[in-house]
Amino acid sequence: MTNKLILHNARKAVRRILTVGLVLLTTITMLTSGGTQVFAYEFDYEFNPNDPNVSLVKTFTNVRHETQRLADEVVYFGYENYPNGSGTNGYGFEVAINSQGYIIEKNVNVAMPENGFIVSGHGVNSTALQTLELGDIVFYDEVRAEIKVYRHALYSLLAGCYFNYEAALGYFNFAKNNLYDFDVEGTQAILNDIENRLQTMASYDDGTPLTTQEMVQLTLNKTKIADLTNEVQYRTLPFRKVEAVAMWHRPTVANLSYAGTIAFLDHIKQAGVNVLLVETLWNSYPIYESEVAETQPLMKITGTDVFGPEYGNDYLLCLITEAHKRGIEVHAWSQTMRGGTSDTGSINDIPSHLKPEWIQRNYQGGLTFDGPMMYLDPANPEVVEHLKAIYREMVLKYDWDGIELDYIRYPYSNLPTYISNSSTTDLKDGGYTTYAMNEFLASIGRTGANLRELIKTNSDIRRQWTEYRASKITDMVDVLAKLIRELKPDLDISMAVAASHTEAKTNYMQDWMSWVQNGWIDTYRPMAYLGSVEQIERFAKQYVALANQLSALEMGLGSAYEGFPAIINQLQMEVTYVNKGIGSAIFASQQIFSIGTASKAVQESFKAMKLHTARYEKISPYDHIKTIVDGSMDYLLDKIDRLYAPAGNFDNKETLKTIINNVKKVELKSPSDYPALEEALLNLRGYNSQTPNETIKTRINEDLDYLLNLIDLRINRALINHGYWNGKGERPDISTFEFPEFGRVTTTPGGESNGKGFFSFLNCNKSDIATVTGILGTLTLLFLVVRRKRYEKNSISAA
Repeated sequence: MTNKLILHNARKAVRRILTVGLVLLTTITMLTSGGTQVFAYEFDYEFNPNDPNVSLVKTFTNVRHETQRLADEVVYFGYENYPNGSGTNGYGFEVAINSQGYIIEKNVNVAMPENGFIVSGHGVNSTALQTLELGDIVFYDEVRAEIKVYRHALYSLLAGCYFNYEAALGYFNFAKNNLYDFDVEGTQAILNDIENRLQTMASYDDGTPLTTQEMVQLTLNKTKIADLTNEVQYRTLPFRKVEAVAMWHRPTVANLSYAGTIAFLDHIKQAGVNVLLVETLWNSYPIYESEVAETQPLMKITGTDVFGPEYGNDYLLCLITEAHKRGIEVHAWSQTMRGGTSDTGSINDIPSHLKPEWIQRNYQGGLTFDGPMMYLDPANPEVVEHLKAIYREMVLKYDWDGIELDYIRYPYSNLPTYISNSSTTDLKDGGYTTYAMNEFLASIGRTGANLRELIKTNSDIRRQWTEYRASKITDMVDVLAKLIRELKPDLDISMAVAASHTEAKTNYMQDWMSWVQNGWIDTYRPMAYLGSVEQIERFAKQYVALANQLSALEMGLGSAYEGFPAIINQLQMEVTYVNKGIGSAIFASQQIFSIGTASKAVQESFKAMKLHTARYEKISPYDHIKTIVDGSMDYLLDKIDRLYAPAGNFDNKETLKTIINNVKKVELKSPSDYPALEEALLNLRGYNSQTPNETIKTRINEDLDYLLNLIDLRINRALINHGYWNGKGERPDISTFEFPEFGRVTTTPGGESNGKGFFSFLNCNKSDIATVTGILGTLTLLFLVVRRKRYEKNSISAA
């Protein structure tokens, strides 16, 4: 039995693996802080590929040496020339091999081991690398451009398990030494479990052949140690008290019933989700009973009181009300420019509430893009009016916390790389409706010309055509943002956009950074669905700088959706937070929730979020400002007494606590009071500079910097949304303007706050707003009924 590890920062974990010719001499020794040996294992093994215990796992051929990694290639990178890693993008996979030839790390991007090397693969080779295991033995032959990977039934397995233990110990030590708030005792118990399993596994090396039962036990222990290592990492990541944890959700992922809705909401609450983006305008269909358009066929609810007597058959009423009881905000995720789907490419497949001439055509004349998708034409004024009617109804019908614009773009286009007069067979480009082509040609003085011929032969026309379409999407965003703002001035307006803002503008006609810089958008979510933590960090830094605090960043993450390990999502959330994002949005709910028995991947994603994201109760950055301030300060006071004071060298803690309590006393009636709050937080941060313990000082500053960043964003958004500033030039002093007062903070036992989002600027509660909204909604819907009848008539005649 191992000694309990009390002070891991004083503990040594020593591994020595030497290679002498083909003789692998391995010694693994672990010592307590007092120098007592608790685990030791040695073996001398002359590597022999013909040993029955050795198997050739994989052979990589045509290995490229220290060069740019291209599609489906595998590349070797050595320590001498690439000491900081391969530098490859996040669209592949890598393994790190130490100086003795063992694989010690697997990931999208790995650190370069000292005197070791990295094998980096893309495509099929990326997939092949993911099948390798820690402890596998790698030989690289530069002359033959070949890599061979071997696995010893016992020794590779033991080495891999030890590397996992070493990683787990590193996570623990780092978190504890840096005063992260986590369950130290519970995590210590997991490390002890791993040590005990390692000792048991080493006992099988007794000079006798391994039995089938022993191999089964070894394999089970290997899997368990890997799982426990992951759990240690989840547990020891930094916890952030105020953070947006958003998640996109397609309603049919959960059972469409009251019980199914409650089970789903309770499940995502356990994972720390506090913003739900529910697919509401789904492929041009609203998911509710609409007076403007046909209901999404998959959401036509039949039966009686499917969602209980309180909600009847109204899914959204049930979802939003029950989510608010749990402190979860609900935003309408809307696919703005989607126009239905067609597997046959027939115009007869369009939804009944759309006109055929509203649907985009591609360059070749077809209706579909990226498989069966169809898109609306933003150039057509009738489409604009239709979407205005859709959003007017959507905004007024339910108690939303926000509206998200997705698919606010054209389908993907490779027109920018097209070479004049070359074949157009593979040309992907959309927007070729009669209306758009005629308007564009008239705008450039070429009325009556053949646009497709001009596109084929003239690069200037291609550029102008791209700019014309981008302007139509920008106009659409402007129109819809103004409409939403007029209907509910403080409803959060967000957008889901292509990860690269330059590619978005060039290939999707989605100039989203200009919308941010124009002040139209409250929150933007670049959809960076990749496995690289480093690339997410680069995106976050770049976009926060370009946005200049005019809009809040929630990085859209889809690493689990793309099949990467669950830890990648958690690390990507952390680098987004550290780089001034207010949080992250995860694609999608099926990654942590499943009807029936969940797969191991779903279980692992949920486990990662539960142990990291939901370690303690979070506060949404969209919440009432008083809730955010009091919750943050109370948590900081708790950490000072429970976590920081025992670390020592903290003589100024009592004065610091007094200043923290003074922050809570700042009167917050309206956005005009933000400067007073900002001043109090800056005073607190200034005094914290005197904290002698550098680690404590850093942790406190992290919390304060997030709040100061959030206040700065809120000041900008309040000024812009209330018409006092356009985001250009010097920002005016917000304290000189009048605003409606914040709503009352009336948090219910279930977690609902009545003073967030739209209601944070109003001196009334949700029932008051519901009454007013109901009156406005009734009047608006009378107008929409007339529009609905006209659309039905047009649809029938078009068919």
